[in-house]
Amino acid sequence: MLPLIEFVYANAGKVITYDLVMQMQFLVSMFATLFSTVGMLINKDFQAISREAKEYGLGETKYYMVLVFTSILVQLSMAGYLGVIFCATSLFTGVLVTLLIPVQQIFAIIFFHEQFSAEKGMSLALCLWGFASYFYGEYRQSKKKKNQEKVPMKDQDIPDEV
Repeated sequence: MLPLIEFVYANAGKVITYDLVMQMQFLVSMFATLFSTVGMLINKDFQAISREAKEYGLGETKYYMVLVFTSILVQLSMAGYLGVIFCATSLFTGVLVTLLIPVQQIFAIIFFHEQFSAEKGMSLALCLWGFASYFYGEYRQSKKKKNQEKVPMKDQDIPDEV
């Protein structure tokens, strides 16, 4: 979805502004909500929500609070993703999203006292390796560009005067 949004930005018939980015975020979110709601209606999942709320270990009120705050956080993160695509690229957005995986794992270990398994360790290492590789590649590419800009033009590159 991220490259598709970048494609839309690149091929838009007008200048992309903050307002347009927010409109796109609203439309994407509304379409996702409608799509999910239709699916939930077909599967009769709305009846399951009240049952799940009653079975939730912390109580019904906290269950609904979790649902509301999760939906708000998802909307904020999507707005952030669209903003990063607007300011940078979808590749960079993907790298940032990938960086959130080890952060979530570390927070789960610290706050929820989860076990640090071998799978989590491998996932953490691969995510950090990918993040470091991306930034190292960007560093090398920018250094190469700076070196090419510093090279003076050769005499044969200068056109003869007429």
